[in-house]
Amino acid sequence: MHSTTRKFFIAASLIISLTACSSQTGTGNSAQSSAGEHPTLQIATPENGTTPDSLHGQETGIAITALNGKNGALANGAATAFYYTDKGTAITIQLNIASATVGKHYNAWVTDPTSEKTVSLGILESTGNDVRHSLRFDSKENLQSYTNITISLQPIGGDTTEGPIAANGILKGTKR
Repeated sequence: MHSTTRKFFIAASLIISLTACSSQTGTGNSAQSSAGEHPTLQIATPENGTTPDSLHGQETGIAITALNGKNGALANGAATAFYYTDKGTAITIQLNIASATVGKHYNAWVTDPTSEKTVSLGILESTGNDVRHSLRFDSKENLQSYTNITISLQPIGGDTTEGPIAANGILKGTKR
C-alpha cells in the first residue's frame, strides 16, 4: 500500500472514531430520524443519573432483579422498576422462557411482602414466537414497596389469581 493511501485510511479511521465517541452520541432521551420525528427511547444508563419519562416525569429511583426459573421451568431474565416524581411506577420485564403450552400464557405479578397485596402486571408477550418474552407496565400508583416479582403460568381467559410459579425475583433499589 502506498504511503499516501495508508495515511488517508489512518486519518479517515481516526475521524470516524472521534465522531463516534462524541459527547453527543447516546445522550438525551430522544433520537431524530431523517423525517424530523423525535421517537422516545428508554435509556438504560443515562448521563445525568436519571431518566425523564413522557408519562410520569423525572425519575426518582430504580430497582432491579434477576429473574430465575422455578418449579422446573428453565428461565432467566431481568425486571426493572422505575419510580417517578408523579409517584407513578413503570416496570419492565424481559424473560427467556419456553413458549407457554396451548391454552396458557405467562402473567407477571408484583407483591408487597409486608401487606401481601398483589398487583397483576399483565401478560408477557413474545413477538417472535420464541423464548423471548417482555412486558411494560405503567401505574399512577407508587409501587416502591412491591418488591416481589413473580411470573406464573395461567390459563387463557381463566383464573385471575396467581397460578403455578415459573420464575421470580426480588427487586432491590440501586443508584444509577
